[in-house]
Amino acid sequence: MGFFRRVFSADYRHALAAEAEGDYLAAARSYALCGEEGKVVEMHLRQASIDKDLSSRIHTLSSALGFSGQTPLRPDVLRRLGEALVEQARDLGLSTSEGRRSLREAAMRFAEGEHHEQCGDCWLELEERDQAAAAYSRAGLVEKVEQVLSVEEERHERRRREDSCFKDYELMLQGGQRDQAAAALRSCIEAAERKGEYRRLLVDLEERLIRDNRVTLEIGSDRVVLVGGFPVLIGREPDCQLQVRGQSVSRRHARIVCTADGELVVEDLGSHNGTQLCGLPLGAPLPLPPSATIGLGESCVVAARLLDAPNGVCLVVERGLDAGKQVIAGDGTHDLSALVDSGPPLLVWFEGGRPMARPRGPALLLNGARTGGPVQLIRDDLVELGGGVQIRVRR
Repeated sequence: MGFFRRVFSADYRHALAAEAEGDYLAAARSYALCGEEGKVVEMHLRQASIDKDLSSRIHTLSSALGFSGQTPLRPDVLRRLGEALVEQARDLGLSTSEGRRSLREAAMRFAEGEHHEQCGDCWLELEERDQAAAAYSRAGLVEKVEQVLSVEEERHERRRREDSCFKDYELMLQGGQRDQAAAALRSCIEAAERKGEYRRLLVDLEERLIRDNRVTLEIGSDRVVLVGGFPVLIGREPDCQLQVRGQSVSRRHARIVCTADGELVVEDLGSHNGTQLCGLPLGAPLPLPPSATIGLGESCVVAARLLDAPNGVCLVVERGLDAGKQVIAGDGTHDLSALVDSGPPLLVWFEGGRPMARPRGPALLLNGARTGGPVQLIRDDLVELGGGVQIRVRR
């Protein structure tokens, strides 16, 4: 607008008056009627500088952008709008979709105004490192580009390691190498940025691992407890290898130990109702005969039979609340086909308290997957052998 047109324009005079009074939005409207786009943008920028409410400031700056066109003020408008959007993103939270959307818009505004470093900072917070590197490169910030690319390279390596470790976990879990599967999960947790699911899987696996030299197998309708050594505690407490209930049974009633020369000895543990060996009160530790009965007070009797395997004994509750419960203990390998009536062709032994198993035949199915090598048994495993024999593993 020319000088004389401005002097005689009522809109221009209204704009000047409103600007002088600090009513910048009214001044902007009047300048717009005069076609003074530069002044419209300037008025919006002044209003934005005094806006206390962030949403109002963003609205004001967006209005300024609409009038900025090719004016020299456009880069400044874009910068200030980008800064306001970053502030909004932080208020919303960068973990929310709204916050990330606001930060992404800020990055685009900075890029449009050629504020490339601020644009790169936004992309970096969004973890879009390729975009950040490109922005820093346009800004000529070589050192920042190298830092971003180095971090991205490390992330790719961590993801590759995470994927590799998880595949190891799946293979080892399916193949019966459970301690190694747990170790692979720990490596996943170390490599992963999002660790929650791996931690859940590890907790679940750790709860199923058996380390106490004892495993319970369900073979059809029968249950047998295998123990990988001595002593064998007998009593009501859950940590007893042969846990039996009864009014005359103490928490830790008696035990069977293996002496240095390989002899099995039964002894009372100071029970309230005493222990009998073959019907006679047990006053001191005595060697266990090839076939005997162990009385736990009056309410429970356990039949004991020495096994052909070195340091082996089979214990069966004959009388009491747990009649029929069977425990087989020994230092070596348990051959279920020889120890259990109609037992399956499966060998079980213990390594570091962990129950291990392998078939007498060529292979077995472990939870539906075929495997031929030794497997580490864990709680809730399903072992299937030829002839439709199924074995459930319990704690």
